[in-house]
Amino acid sequence: MANTKSPFADAVIIAASNNTHGARSIKNISKATPHHMAGNMTADAAAKLFTNASRGASATNCIGSDGRMVQGCYYETAPGTSSNRANDLVSCTYEVANISGAPNWFVSDKAIEKLIANLIWECMTFGFRLNYTGTTLGTMTRHNMFIATSCPGPYLQSKFLEITKTVNDALDGKGMPKTVETLFDKYKVKKPALKVAAPKPVTPAPAPTKWKKISLAAVAKEIWTGKCSYVDSSGKKPWTYWGNGDTRITRLKKAGYSDSDIKKINTVEIPKLSGAKVTTTPAKATVHTVKKGETLSGIAAKYGTTTAKLIALNYIKNANLITVGQKIKLK
Repeated sequence: MANTKSPFADAVIIAASNNTHGARSIKNISKATPHHMAGNMTADAAAKLFTNASRGASATNCIGSDGRMVQGCYYETAPGTSSNRANDLVSCTYEVANISGAPNWFVSDKAIEKLIANLIWECMTFGFRLNYTGTTLGTMTRHNMFIATSCPGPYLQSKFLEITKTVNDALDGKGMPKTVETLFDKYKVKKPALKVAAPKPVTPAPAPTKWKKISLAAVAKEIWTGKCSYVDSSGKKPWTYWGNGDTRITRLKKAGYSDSDIKKINTVEIPKLSGAKVTTTPAKATVHTVKKGETLSGIAAKYGTTTAKLIALNYIKNANLITVGQKIKLK
């Protein structure tokens, strides 16, 4: 019979055989049962107690408050720990030291970290997962599930769900607490493989919308109606309208147009393109009355002049703010 030893064991002090349930197959190991010592003994002292043939008990491992672990039974031997032979035949049992007494029976962080590290190794080695249901049906069981006892103590018992999750997260490749990982490094124990998340598919950015150059007449229409469909090389619309004066000249040039070419377009055709009602204006008109929907740039184009000239003639402060019925001097 092989004598399987935990790589986390700092020493081995084997319990008297009549304190155990005898030989078992490690293929049947499928549970873990942590107990508390109800005292702050060292791992060595606790393990030595079980060498006394009259003790009537044993544990797979004993863990002291300093994190030292002494193995008391090889895994091929069923320990006598839980007051339940059926549980002990398939369980890895522990006696864990307390750093305080009743009523809480606190346990040190180092002891819990060692417990977690060894539980991870046991689950990996014997092929089971922890499942704490609060009943004997789970794979994480307690002494007080089988007899009336305070063991494993309120504090350690309160940690069972957290311990279960930490162990299973490590088994699932989600990593482990740094303090536990340090123990794996210290004892040179192979860690559970980390699952590397698959890279998220990269959705290529849509290609920038390429602007199709429109006709001079269409640009003139946009100027008349206060719109602008131009899209730059990045696919963005830098302006909402073509603007007036030097601003419009600059924008037209950037889009590949000439302001002078726009002005050459028949002034009657511009309002036609916009869908506005066309009114033939005598060539000698010197004043224009603003109608609904008209813009200063549209009026300038209609009479073959520039917005700048109309602004100067009429002392207009805001070219984008003219009102219906307003008289605009043309000369």
